Amino acid sequence: MKTNNSVVGATFAVALLLVASHSTFGQGAENQNALLWRISGNGLPKASYVYGTMHVSKKLAFHLGDPFFDALEQSDAVALELDPAQWLKDMGTSKLFTMGVLESLGRGPGVRGFYDNAFNTDFPKREALLGVLAEEPYMIDDLLYQITDKSGNSEELTYLDLFIFQAGRKLGKPVHGLERFDSSLELVMLANTEEGTKADRERHRKRMAKYNDGPPLHELLETAYRNGDLARLDSLFDAENVSSSSRKYMLDMRNDTMLNGMLPLMRNGSLFTAVGAAHLPGEGGILAKLRAMGYTVEAVPSAFTTASIQRRHK
Repeated sequence: MKTNNSVVGATFAVALLLVASHSTFGQGAENQNALLWRISGNGLPKASYVYGTMHVSKKLAFHLGDPFFDALEQSDAVALELDPAQWLKDMGTSKLFTMGVLESLGRGPGVRGFYDNAFNTDFPKREALLGVLAEEPYMIDDLLYQITDKSGNSEELTYLDLFIFQAGRKLGKPVHGLERFDSSLELVMLANTEEGTKADRERHRKRMAKYNDGPPLHELLETAYRNGDLARLDSLFDAENVSSSSRKYMLDMRNDTMLNGMLPLMRNGSLFTAVGAAHLPGEGGILAKLRAMGYTVEAVPSAFTTASIQRRHK
């Protein structure tokens, strides 16, 4: 059996939809570089906001300016892709996630000898029981803090999404999840299992050739995110993904679900929405879809001061 560390590493990224190259970065092109956008008009009682996040605890994602905190404090409610308060419950009830855990443990239906071993009863030895009782809660630590031996000294104490959840709760605001865990997980899995056609693979080869002699792709992605450059993120997303279906499953279909969750909340008051930056730009992105519905969507320039740091640590 693999250790809990390896199980967490194999399953947690899927559970939180942290397929970094997909769910973190965006599509499409906007004329203004920004991660925070103001939504108004079309009968909204108050302005709402949408912010493009990275689903990581890296420090570059925490360069949060005063407009970010102003928008969060002024809003009546907060919305995230998934409600962190439901993470553990959703993992426990998700058939897809449970199957992934079983596979990682060598007990899934695709494992050889499944029917021979599925109903065996193993009585643990005393040493094994002591080991379980003494073991650190890796899954809980990963969900809440993303603390590992390799990252503890170089990262923030939690994911940006969870930081926003905590900040909203401290301000007394209700927090909503825009997606259902199983539905999102299924789409993410589809996006990552599509191999693409021969034409897809040839286009991917040509796109990647432009980056062969430059910095690693993840560095380019992080720089683009740091600059709020959605157009650059779009080109890097396309360069990295082989199948033409990746955008459909990972972004477009999920964008529709998120919007369906956002709209009724925005009509009841000011909403601060935080979703992966991938979901903001492009023809199928949240920003374009909101504009097509008649809403005014404007970039909010970033303004970072020493006060921003103090507000982050409140």
